Amino acid sequence: MRKSKSGFNLEKFLKTKLHKAYHQSGRALVRKVNHRIDRGNEFVDFSGVIAGGRMVEFEAKQTESDAWAWSEVKAHQRRILCDVSAMGGIAFVYLVWCGTHYIIPPERIGRGRFKPELYEDCKLPVGRSWLDLFAES
Repeated sequence: MRKSKSGFNLEKFLKTKLHKAYHQSGRALVRKVNHRIDRGNEFVDFSGVIAGGRMVEFEAKQTESDAWAWSEVKAHQRRILCDVSAMGGIAFVYLVWCGTHYIIPPERIGRGRFKPELYEDCKLPVGRSWLDLFAES
């Protein structure tokens, strides 16, 4: 499946703006995994470490369709996120759905269509980044 232009825009923003600022400020080192190099291996989109040594891995998804399906998160990605979380790392799906940002932990990854009313508590507050949520804990 070809990556949608909107999904590419989210990944580009995370990689070139947000994560670059995190690294420069010493808050985190997070890198986009190069799937072309790692072909045949199982990875999620982003991997790294936040200040203090805690591992972080997440899958980034973006859609403007109100019919987005959880099948976009592949079985191996779900498994990786669950494993990282079980070992005490930070793992989530960063979903931008119709302009609203969600940080969804692996145990909350659903089946079928995404239903935003089930994820109200996973909305990323306006003006906050994903790192803000985890740097506090």
